[in-house]
Amino acid sequence: MKLTIELRNGLLIFLGIATLFFVMKLVGLEKIDSLRVLNVFKVYYGMKKTLEANKIQKVFDFWENIFSIFKTALIGISLSIIGLYLYIYLNGGQEYLNQISKGYFSIENPTVIEYCFGLYSEGIASAVILTFLCMQYWKPKTSDNI
Repeated sequence: MKLTIELRNGLLIFLGIATLFFVMKLVGLEKIDSLRVLNVFKVYYGMKKTLEANKIQKVFDFWENIFSIFKTALIGISLSIIGLYLYIYLNGGQEYLNQISKGYFSIENPTVIEYCFGLYSEGIASAVILTFLCMQYWKPKTSDNI
């Protein structure tokens, strides 16, 4: 079975984010919220790889590329949230979440679902912004190929 480029790079995003969090936990930095911004670079990398693969396959349609890289980000973010949900429950559920979510959201002691939904919403917003950033990277390069 051959995976689509979007699924393959979405899995790459998921593995990058999971690796980042496991390394942060291993080193003891999992409670530093500002390090979570590094996820953006993992998502951007996966999206850019999809865009480059589309360029190699001579896919130059603007909208097709937008949907392709957004789908890549959506797959990676969705898998990461599912992984986070399972990870929280494997480590004690709500009690574990109460330890790691101090001050992250404006509500005190969010449920696991609220926490995951909040992060998913944040991920989607980041994906929209990154989609437009990737397309700005792609835009000047297409004039050479037309």
